[in-house]
Amino acid sequence: MRRFGIQFVVLAVVLACLGALGSAPLAEADEATPAATEARCPSPLATPTASPAASAMATPSAEPVCVGVIVDDFVVRPQRTTFRVGETYIFAVGNEGAAVHEFVIEPAGADDAPFQVEVNGKEQESEVEDIAPGETAELEWTFTEPGHYQFACHVPGHYEAGMVIEVDVTE
Repeated sequence: MRRFGIQFVVLAVVLACLGALGSAPLAEADEATPAATEARCPSPLATPTASPAASAMATPSAEPVCVGVIVDDFVVRPQRTTFRVGETYIFAVGNEGAAVHEFVIEPAGADDAPFQVEVNGKEQESEVEDIAPGETAELEWTFTEPGHYQFACHVPGHYEAGMVIEVDVTE
């Protein structure tokens, strides 16, 4: 009988420890998820694509403007196609497709030529690579020159299949 009591106590302690260990990673994983802590704009996968408000184009603001962009199998669909010089945008790029995609901002007609600038002493490209299906990635960008640009995906075969859209940047 004493042996049964000791085994019962040991089993109860083991189960209690496993229960405590099993629940701890869930809370930690939710808090440690980079997308949950770093996302500054809503994912376009969770919100309907809307046209920009007229006031958003009036004057540059101090706060970045969120722009949803959907990349799907062989299409790029931004919420807007007109931008302003000096305005900071955060492009929230959501992948609705079945394949991995990327998002590149480059001169119109270019072929995989993202811009490279120095921001706070660090090199930054106008590109987000390896956006998995169902995922959203963000790119913060400020246009410094007016002109014609394009948003594209240069995963092999995607650009050639029409995964590009031209946009305009005005003063």
